[in-house]
Amino acid sequence: MIPLRVSVLALCLATGLAVPGIAPAQPSDSLRAHPGYVDVAQIESWFGTSASLQVDVHGPILDRVARSTAESDADFSRLVDGLEAIQVRGFPMQGTDSDEVRRRLETLAQELEARGWQRVVYVRDGNEVARIFLRPDPERSDERVAGLTVLAVDPADEAVVVNIVGPMAPDQLQRLGSNLQIETLRTLDAGREQ
Repeated sequence: MIPLRVSVLALCLATGLAVPGIAPAQPSDSLRAHPGYVDVAQIESWFGTSASLQVDVHGPILDRVARSTAESDADFSRLVDGLEAIQVRGFPMQGTDSDEVRRRLETLAQELEARGWQRVVYVRDGNEVARIFLRPDPERSDERVAGLTVLAVDPADEAVVVNIVGPMAPDQLQRLGSNLQIETLRTLDAGREQ
């Protein structure tokens, strides 16, 4: 779990997502209506503490990231330029009922599937569980997806939820996996479960 946390933080710092003095805006109604959007704030009530990692980036800040990376990493810049939002929540598991958190994440996973999300990766390593979901874009006939969601929990460490909203092609998902150092995304064949 720690590598995902470090990768997310490194991405935020490297691309300028952690911008001092700029508070994240609340999601707009149009963002909430986007098929790739997941309300990650809903999981905050599952824990007896505040998130130890929180990223909420959309709108002008994403535009800034796209512009600031255009010369150094044009592919990543194009990916970010098309996104609507990046949301991340990380919670320490100490002092929480890990069985209850796992049950709630399982319920959330079932809700995502009922709403048209496709689970493409499921990894269980001892008590650690990670799932990656893609939301096909209902308005497109090509392979682009409307969003990506990661649900991961290590009962001995932390729970992390990532939601990336916006159109992404399979090769862009692989690029995202490389930037976030998520091996399962690096080799992801969209639409086929690993």
